[in-house]
Amino acid sequence: MDADHRGRGALRRPILEDGEASCENRGSEAREHELASHCSDKALKVILCLQFLEVTAFFGVYLSLIVYLQDVLHGDSASNVASVNLWAGVSFVMPLLSATVADSCWGKYKTVLIGYSSAGVGMAMVTTSATLPSLSPSPCAYCAPATLSQELLFFSGIYLCGVGLGGSKAVFMSFGAEQFDDKDDDGKKAQASYFGWYYAVGNMGMLTAGTLVVWVQDKVNWGIGYGICGLIVAVAVVGLAATAPMYRMLPPMGSPWKGVLQVLCARSRKVKLKVPDDATQLYEEEDVKNPFLQPVHERLQHTDQFSGCAPDFWTRLPLSRMRTWIRTAAGHGGCAR
Repeated sequence: MDADHRGRGALRRPILEDGEASCENRGSEAREHELASHCSDKALKVILCLQFLEVTAFFGVYLSLIVYLQDVLHGDSASNVASVNLWAGVSFVMPLLSATVADSCWGKYKTVLIGYSSAGVGMAMVTTSATLPSLSPSPCAYCAPATLSQELLFFSGIYLCGVGLGGSKAVFMSFGAEQFDDKDDDGKKAQASYFGWYYAVGNMGMLTAGTLVVWVQDKVNWGIGYGICGLIVAVAVVGLAATAPMYRMLPPMGSPWKGVLQVLCARSRKVKLKVPDDATQLYEEEDVKNPFLQPVHERLQHTDQFSGCAPDFWTRLPLSRMRTWIRTAAGHGGCAR
């Protein structure tokens, strides 16, 4: 019976004591942290390589675009400048739209992958237009300009490239920043170092596009030069898709424009409401009305600082005080009473 009691006691005894279990947990956490750090290091190296490819392809098209329009498509100077400016404007405005789409529904990784894919299709169209003789005008100094179908193929390609690569610029930068854990000091330092390397690699891509790619386009062949840009985009698409498991992907958090529109809508509906004398009535949560229930870390304090910005305020303001207000507003960025 004693033996049976000892056996049951042995079964009740945990396999690992508390100290051994805690050491095992700490070791497991250390291994997981080391594995996550190793994966994030590899992911960041891939992201920087993709940044180099994307910048090289984009500026390989941008820097020589006006020369191609003049020498190959035989366009006049005014229309060539207008076309390049319009294309550049669309490309550099696209980050606003793509960032909104990435934050609201698609997510950053999917947005970048779709942008790279559309840019790859655009570069294939541009390369085809520059390679096949039937899709470009005759190579002579005083020949007729490009036909409508030739211009449609070429401009459709470069706009797909501009929309895809331009839209993925800002999204890809923030996607790389998400690979860090900014809750600790090491993650913050690594994130700051990442942004420095990001811009350095981007400058290297601009240098490569402005020297090697442009030289190939001008001295060798336009089709080969644009083909290099298309090959670079294709490598970027394949590399981004193949390395998907090593990335840290956060779900969409919602577009910031939604909050801005909600504030503007609420202001238009409540502009004529009278502010209560008790400032606590401006808040709906019980913990805000009674701070002793739960500490309040973030809330917008009520202030009368901007009450002097009413329309009739300017008619009642002396000139000397207006000058003082302008100097104060310029120094502090607000409305002074």
